[in-house]
Amino acid sequence: MGASVFHHRNHIKLFIENYFNKEDRNRLLCAVYNYVNNPVYLAGCRALGIVDMLLTGPLWRIIENVDHILDLIDIWLVFKNSIELLSKDASELIEGKVFYPEFTKKDEVFNSLFINNDLDEELNLLTIEALQIILINFLIIIERQLSDCLPGGIFNENTEGVNKDLRVESTTVATTKRDFANLDRLRREKPNANTIALEGIILFSNNKTLRWLDDMNVE
Repeated sequence: MGASVFHHRNHIKLFIENYFNKEDRNRLLCAVYNYVNNPVYLAGCRALGIVDMLLTGPLWRIIENVDHILDLIDIWLVFKNSIELLSKDASELIEGKVFYPEFTKKDEVFNSLFINNDLDEELNLLTIEALQIILINFLIIIERQLSDCLPGGIFNENTEGVNKDLRVESTTVATTKRDFANLDRLRREKPNANTIALEGIILFSNNKTLRWLDDMNVE
C-alpha cells in the first residue's frame, strides 16, 4: 500500500486538483491532498514500500516455498544480520539493492521507489531516516520473537531429531488466520450457533469432507 501511494502521489494530487474545487473539498480530500504534498508522509510511504519490495515480500515468498520450518533457521540469521547493518545505514535500500533476486517482483511501482528515479535530496534523506527507524524496530522484534531460531536458541543446533517431530509443522500461520477469519464470519452469519457447531463447520471445510464423500463408492 505504501509503495502504491508513493508511486501514484502525483496522480492523486492531479485528480483532486482537477475534479474538486478547493472550497468544495471535504476533510478527507483535504487530508489526502495535504499528505501527498507532505515530504515526511511520502518518505514514510516510500520506506514502507521499499521494505515490502526488497525485504518482507521476498522473505514471505521464501517462507511459502521451504519444505520444513527448520529450513528457515539459516534464512532468519542472514535476514537478522542484514537488518542489523541496514538499520545503521539504509542507503543500499534506497538505491534498490536486491537481496533475494529469485523472489523479488519488479514492476513500475518497484522502479519508482528508488533514488535513481527521484532526485529530491530532502525526500531521499527523509526516506533513509524512515527506513532506519523501521528496521531498528524490526530488529527488536526479530531478536525477541525468533530467539529460539538464532544462535544460542534451542532450535538453532542439533535439530536432526526435532526435524522429525516438526515434520508436519506449517511454515506460516496462514491456515490459523484463515480459521479465525472463518470463525468471525460464521459468528456473524449464524449468531445462534454454539461453539461446537461452528467448529464442526470449519473442520468440515478444512478436512475436505464433502470431497471425501463425493469420492466414495456409492455401494
